[in-house]
Amino acid sequence: QVIARREELLQRLCLVPRLEPRDRLELAYTLTLQDRLTDASAQFARIDRAAIAARLQYDYLGAYLALGRGDLATAARFAALGKDHPVAHWRLRFGEVLAQLDEIAGRPATREAALGDARRQDTQAANTPTFQARLNEGTSLVITASNLTRCTVRMHRLDLEPLFSQAPFATASAARSTWVRAAFEQEVAIDAKGQASVVIPATLQHQAVAIEVAAAGQSQVLTTFADALDVRLAPGSGQLQVLHAKTGKPLSATYVKVYIERPDGRVVFHKDGYTDLRGRFDYASLGTGSVGAAKRIALFISHDEAGATVREVLPP
Repeated sequence: QVIARREELLQRLCLVPRLEPRDRLELAYTLTLQDRLTDASAQFARIDRAAIAARLQYDYLGAYLALGRGDLATAARFAALGKDHPVAHWRLRFGEVLAQLDEIAGRPATREAALGDARRQDTQAANTPTFQARLNEGTSLVITASNLTRCTVRMHRLDLEPLFSQAPFATASAARSTWVRAAFEQEVAIDAKGQASVVIPATLQHQAVAIEVAAAGQSQVLTTFADALDVRLAPGSGQLQVLHAKTGKPLSATYVKVYIERPDGRVVFHKDGYTDLRGRFDYASLGTGSVGAAKRIALFISHDEAGATVREVLPP
């Protein structure tokens, strides 16, 4: 339909001596349908609003194009011209632009009650409580949220080796089935900007920990191994080297346990052992062969003082 409209418009415009304001408005609209917003804006800028009768359509297209290129002030100026229009269809269109501008500015978005299904979904999405958590250098948790004032943070210690042996390729997921009472739990207030920060207790900063953030019936789980291990994998040779992350010194006597996933989907133990004086360990080869036919390899790496971690790598 867009192609047919474009062809019809081009055939007509080829026959006129010069483009009139209405012609440019149609051209800008057609270019917008093709997502050619830069070209559409260039044509729109050459239109004199006073010279056209379709000013309502001109104003809405102006608001749409301005919003698309991030010119929020111009979008607001155009949208304000139609926000009180007596025809509900147009009033809702201009009101939706203003509501989106409110959301962008961090203000509560107001929409008319008599909205269609799509706009009701937009309203519901804008008012739904949401949050996102991330770790900050392993020492704190940063939370950003909308439509929330509080959340609950729980921290669970993890015993990585049995979890790894239970589910080598899904250790973090397996951890959830082992949770008992949290080692740390706190109700956290979210400020007016939708932000909060939680310091990870010193007793948990150098351990494997699953951090759960819960609010409004939703939850997010982050797993931090909080180790001081610098694990350098060489997939091409099937070797790894373990260094201390701060000092850069090789860590000998670091325990490594290896599981592989076979082509038929079975997950089996492959080998275990300790790094040598260089901090190196050959995780791939065995006296009976190598892991060349494996689909993937899971590694559990543990040092008595520097902590433990889990890695996944493709076979050499």
